Amino acid sequence: MPMKQVIKPDEFLRKNEKQDLENGKEFEVKLWGPRLEMHKKPMMLKMWHMNSTSNYVLKTNWNHFVMANEKDLEINKKIQVWSFRRDEKLCFAIACLERDVDGQNDAAAAPII
Repeated sequence: MPMKQVIKPDEFLRKNEKQDLENGKEFEVKLWGPRLEMHKKPMMLKMWHMNSTSNYVLKTNWNHFVMANEKDLEINKKIQVWSFRRDEKLCFAIACLERDVDGQNDAAAAPII
């Protein structure tokens, strides 16, 4: 998730979480799939620094999550990424929207956190 596309970036991370990510650390988060089921395998949140931007990435079991949700996560499918807290722990939910994206770089298709 490119930081430039994150809506209200200061609201989904606590100060210490943001500092940890900026210092190269990662931490476990829970992830709910498009069918509102929590992914059972641990997912890690990390910040990757690129030349022109930084990205928040969900890693460790991301490919397993995609395979488990392959019927919903199709190429060019428009998704939203939502954050929330459960028992004070950071969680994410992936929502698949009905309308597909035509493959163009469409600002309306940007992830939402």
